[in-house]
Amino acid sequence: MRHPALLAPAFSPLTKEQSEQFRTVVAAALAEDGASADVTSAATIQDGVVAVANMVFRRGGVVAGIPIAALAFSIVDPKIRFEAIVTDGDLVPPNAVLAKITGPARSVLAGERVALNFVGLLSGIATFTRAFVDAVRDFPVRICDTRKTTPGLRALERYAVRAGGGYNHRFNLSDALLIKDNHVLAVGSVDKAVAAARANAKGDLILEVECDSVEQVREAVKAGVDAVLLDNMTPQNIRAAVAIARGHAAIEASGGITLENVRDVAKTGVDVISVGALTHSAPTVDVALDFTAPETSKTESQREDWVNAHMGRTSKETAQRLLTTQQPRPPEHAPILHLQAVKARCVAGGASNFWIIGSEAGEPTLNGDYPLIGISPTAYFVQAAEYNFLPYAIQRSRLAPDNHSISGDTKELEARMHEVYG
Repeated sequence: MRHPALLAPAFSPLTKEQSEQFRTVVAAALAEDGASADVTSAATIQDGVVAVANMVFRRGGVVAGIPIAALAFSIVDPKIRFEAIVTDGDLVPPNAVLAKITGPARSVLAGERVALNFVGLLSGIATFTRAFVDAVRDFPVRICDTRKTTPGLRALERYAVRAGGGYNHRFNLSDALLIKDNHVLAVGSVDKAVAAARANAKGDLILEVECDSVEQVREAVKAGVDAVLLDNMTPQNIRAAVAIARGHAAIEASGGITLENVRDVAKTGVDVISVGALTHSAPTVDVALDFTAPETSKTESQREDWVNAHMGRTSKETAQRLLTTQQPRPPEHAPILHLQAVKARCVAGGASNFWIIGSEAGEPTLNGDYPLIGISPTAYFVQAAEYNFLPYAIQRSRLAPDNHSISGDTKELEARMHEVYG
């Protein structure tokens, strides 16, 4: 017995590469929203302000569309960093954080609405689908969608159905033969419609017939169809149709299916229950983007603080403030300072007032010897590219296993610092 939903594969989350097939759709949504001309953000937010935000699921449900949101932000600005916390298909509680977004505040706000719209729409479909799936979980029946989808978004909406545990019916009119009531009326009978389909259709296509009555089910089974669709039948008539078709054709129930009656329909023994409401009536999930720590662009005073801190001309108080404040990401091609690890020391112009931010020692020494052991992840120079967005990173491969400190050329450092900060 063959039916599109019975042959459909189980859900698999979109990979980053697979999400690229939706680039045109997402780009069109961004263009529609004027993402490249956000007059409010341009008028109120300085260029260089960096935003840190959480994408939050306001209510519990099934997540779908995370790779699409990531794609939306990347189209707006490749400098936006999107860190997914959950995976499509996950069931999450209310107020769960779905992803963390970091990047230029203007760009984040430009992509926000489109990204949230996709996640809200697709998660709504996935969550609604899961409710139907859960309602019939103890029956050998599959919940599937229909072609009642939003124009242009069918592939994404059907993906969301799968994320919720449902299955897909035929994707479009070319995928399978589905003889409906108007086809039958046009040719005169189920027998004639089936005969014409078999004679004229090319390829080994599934042949299904929509039946409004038990008698039509009998005709369709006699004609040797692959599947019968029981349209808007009462549970009593569905049971009668199942008794006729069982073992001869796959059996689909459709029409008027709700959460209130889907379990009663499943009890009749059908193989598939198709629900148009999965895609045309699913309530959108409330998803929000909450800024957690917007980072302001550097004033002249802030720039001077950072140059001085990196040059060893700063106070302990300034060092501690800089340590506890997340700093802006450096320019895309900011230079990496190549430090020499010959003498295994970090030397900076006498070093009597030099600080390694984050050092547990916390006090300057005259010889500038600062062990790397115990330095926090946000320490001066240490893992700077990965932590706290400091502008320079040590080439870690240049540190020997038995070296506990580093040495560098402060004149080169000062020159590089001014390249970054002016």
